[in-house]
Amino acid sequence: MSTVTEIISPRFGSQQINPLRGPREGGTLVTIRGENLGLDFREIQGNVKVAEVDCTPIREGYIPAEQIVCEMGRAEMSQYTGNVQVCVGVGACRPEFMAKSSKYYYFVIPRITRLKPSRGPVSGGTIVNITGSHLDAGSNVSVMFKDQPCTYLRRGGQWLTCRTHASPHGYGNISVSVSIDKAQLQKDLQFEYVEDPTITKIEPEWSIYSGHTPVTVTGTNLDIIQTPLIRAKYNNHETLN
Repeated sequence: MSTVTEIISPRFGSQQINPLRGPREGGTLVTIRGENLGLDFREIQGNVKVAEVDCTPIREGYIPAEQIVCEMGRAEMSQYTGNVQVCVGVGACRPEFMAKSSKYYYFVIPRITRLKPSRGPVSGGTIVNITGSHLDAGSNVSVMFKDQPCTYLRRGGQWLTCRTHASPHGYGNISVSVSIDKAQLQKDLQFEYVEDPTITKIEPEWSIYSGHTPVTVTGTNLDIIQTPLIRAKYNNHETLN
């Protein structure tokens, strides 16, 4: 009596490789989802390549049979694109246990060109927009204002935004650097911390009860306020305008 062993080949789900672009310097965490992606972490260790570059599986991101998270190694300048390859098993790879994605992974060169605004209050809170290209590539972005992070908010292909913290160095110009995974984006960007805005006079100092009175506020550095608001309080009732 003969027995037939069913070979269950790994395969990828549609739209289940993320991200599909990253810097050549590596460090990108690539998430691969599919079916039959091994039942034990040992079965996929050393068996994942993305665009012909070794991608090291991370144990914490592994879901047996369903998901692999791996960290990209460094690519050569001659390498541009390629598919994702996973071989399941311990030892030499057998063709029937190899899966290749239909989607391609691309190596790109993220660049930064400018930031706006280029100045803000020393107490922080400024929303800074940095423009460039391929800024949505990779898995992790970091913006540093000298030795202090600027809190990342969101990004697209040609922009990313972050919120400044209070300056620990006081007033003056500081250097701004951006990294995407292990890629350090080269550009001499500067941001100036200036004195917080002050108010010296409000005209007029009165208003009719129903409102609609134009108010002029005079002070210093008022131009660096991104979202000006005036709060009025009367008989425990507050309004924002």
